Amino acid sequence: MKLKTLFADSIALATIAYVTAQDKCGSNFPEQEAVQAASSLRSAHRVEGFSSSFLARIKEKAEALRQGGYDELNIYFETGMMTNTGSATGICSFPVEDPWNTGINGTSWYTYDGCHVSVGTMPGGPGVPWDPEDNKGKTATHEVGHWFGLFHVFDGFDCNGEGDYIDDTPATQVATVGCPVEQDSCPDQPGLDPIHNYMDYSKHDCLSEFTPLQEERMYRSFNTLRLGR
Repeated sequence: MKLKTLFADSIALATIAYVTAQDKCGSNFPEQEAVQAASSLRSAHRVEGFSSSFLARIKEKAEALRQGGYDELNIYFETGMMTNTGSATGICSFPVEDPWNTGINGTSWYTYDGCHVSVGTMPGGPGVPWDPEDNKGKTATHEVGHWFGLFHVFDGFDCNGEGDYIDDTPATQVATVGCPVEQDSCPDQPGLDPIHNYMDYSKHDCLSEFTPLQEERMYRSFNTLRLGR
């Protein structure tokens, strides 16, 4: 879909990820698994709808644990994610032009900045209630894509809309369930649905790629909106 946002030319991307791991609720997620998770993010590469109590917990956790500047990624692996958010397995903040401006409930966007991921979706975890095999770490990759400025490939749920603003992701109007290889929700548009794209909702075993223009957007978004801030 069309890339309409304007960013400066990209430069080399370098950021630091701070990983907070928890080993509770039967999830086997020791320190080495946290390192493996960070490694998988390197190789692979909405705050709406969440209760006020959950957002308050995010704020409290960030104020206690957050490290670094706006260009340093903080990832929190949560044990109670789905209990507090319904069916959500992750949440991550988008880059904004003025992160110190008031965001949610009178709190700056900077305070909320970071990614929160269900520990069950990581290697060694139990997966999610609807698919125990969704434990390959792909939820974290998806959420970090948002941190670098990517939308869902199905954003807008409209074959003829702007979608994710990326030219080389085929139009799709559905969030993928499972891994339907011939899915084509926009038959009048070029290409099949991008079910293997990290920014879809396909099962973990199905997710394997970012497109070149998604990678370009991540670099430009980081260098323009996060680097040095």
